[in-house]
Order: sequence, then C-alpha cells, then structure tokens
Amino acid sequence: MVSFSRVTESKKGAFISHIVAEKPIALKLQEYLKKAFGPTFPVFVSTDQTSVGGGRKWFQHIISNVRSAKVVLVLISQESAQREWINFEAGLGDGSGGCVIPVAIKSFTFDKLRFPIAGFNGRYVEDIEGIVLDITRETGISALQLDRAEYVEEIRSAERNLTYKNLILQPFITKAQNGHRRLGFTLENRGNIDMDLLMVEMWAPADAVDGNSYRPNYGGLLDWRVEQIDGRQYQACRYTTVIGPGTLGIESLRSVLTPSMGKLVLNPIGIALARGLELQTYPFPLFYQVHARSYDTVKEKILFGDIPVEN
Repeated sequence: MVSFSRVTESKKGAFISHIVAEKPIALKLQEYLKKAFGPTFPVFVSTDQTSVGGGRKWFQHIISNVRSAKVVLVLISQESAQREWINFEAGLGDGSGGCVIPVAIKSFTFDKLRFPIAGFNGRYVEDIEGIVLDITRETGISALQLDRAEYVEEIRSAERNLTYKNLILQPFITKAQNGHRRLGFTLENRGNIDMDLLMVEMWAPADAVDGNSYRPNYGGLLDWRVEQIDGRQYQACRYTTVIGPGTLGIESLRSVLTPSMGKLVLNPIGIALARGLELQTYPFPLFYQVHARSYDTVKEKILFGDIPVEN
C-alpha cells in the first residue's frame, strides 16, 4: 500500500479547474504561470491540446493530473460556481493532498460562494502575485517577476470575450380554471449569445397526468408518445420549434432564444395533473430536457414535491 505521505511527495505543478466556456481565462493564467516558473513547469489545463494529447483516455488523464498536482486552482464565476465538475475536481484535489485555491473571475465575490469550495481561502484572478506566492509556498520553486499591468489587461480582455451558452428549463405547477393543477415550464437564456432551439421534451408518469391532457400532434409542434422508464409507463411529450405562430392559436416554441427575452412560459406544455395527486408523497420523478444547436444537455429529473407551486 502506498502511504499518503509518499503520494504527496510525488506531487508537482498546478492544475487549473474550469468550465469549457472559461477556457480563454484558464489558458491565459496558464501562460503567465509558465512565464513565472519556467516553460517546463507543469500547469495542466484540460482544454489545452498539449495537456491532453491525442490517443489518451481523457477522463482518466484528467483525474490523474488533479491527483498529482501540488496546487489546484479552481476558476470561480457566477456561471461555474455550482457546476458539479468544478466541485468534483476541487474535492478530488483536496482529498489527494493538494492545495485547493478558488480563483474568482468576472467580478465574482467570495461571499456568493457555497460549501464545500467556500471552505477554502481564495484569490481574485487579478492577484497574480498572490497566486504565484501560493504556488511558491507549496512547491518551493522561486518565480520570476511578472508584469502585473500587462497580465490584468490580458485577463480583462479574455473575460470580455467569453461566450456563454446557458439554457435553463424549469417546471412549475399551477391551477387551471377547471380546478386541475397544471404542469408548465419556463425557459430562459442566461448566457450571453442567442441560442438556436430545437425542442423541449418532458416525461411524466402516466398515472400522474390527466388522460385528457394528451393532445394530438398540432402540425408537428407537439406530439405525445408512451415510453418505458425504469419499468414504468411514462407519457412523453415533445415540443418542437417552428418559425411563426403555432397552430390553433397556440404560440410556438421560438426558434431563437435571446438573453433579452428573459424567462418565457411554455404555455403549450400545459399538462393537467391527475385529480387527487399527492405532490409531496408521489414517489416517481418527472423528467425533462431542452435541446439546442451546438449545446449539450442532459435529461433532468425532479420529484413532484420539489416542483415550485404557483397560484
């Protein structure tokens, strides 16, 4: 068995944890750390082609480099703070004996940070002297002096040119005029560029929705089907985009969603829930997913008791 002390002795260099959208900042920080500590000083950035070469099993390679880094710098912004991958890499670095340092970017302030990352003292990305000092303390390697003004200007330029894609699809429950609770969705573009929408999908347990909610296919906009999920029958709904208004007076899902549109309510997916459905105790989840061009999403799930209820 390898002792913990021997593992820490083999550690070297730095690892910069970041979300893909913030790659330009990670690469700029990597560039300046190599200026400070020399070109052979290892600074791993997963989106740097030289850090993850062709033919490598990328996931295992990233995990290995987190574990072997003396210092793990975690880039934190409003967009990245709650990302699972960021928290995973920070926890892995800490658990492997590395020094984890949150680095705030894009005017993020540490009072907004939540645990577990909030448990580590952080640096602001402009504080390159402090970051270099921390690395020197952990590695014992002396650094060259950097041009701070030049560094800050290049970081600011990288921040200004970041491109974020962030679509938020959220379910809610309300009551219709006939007394039925209804399930609806809001959709919001919280990124900084327009998004080309493709479709929204929803999967609800068949016994949780009113059978009269199953609407026919409105000109290709909305269609229902039955699917099996974990051995249970689910009523699935797919709502696709078209240009212009929907049929039968139903507003279509917009083909382009801009940040300025704010939070939109997807009225066509106004599904009546079964009468007498006990939201807090119903054990089977709702699944939902939004699809957009060049934007990867996952099927999300939520228990009915956790869905916000509106009056």
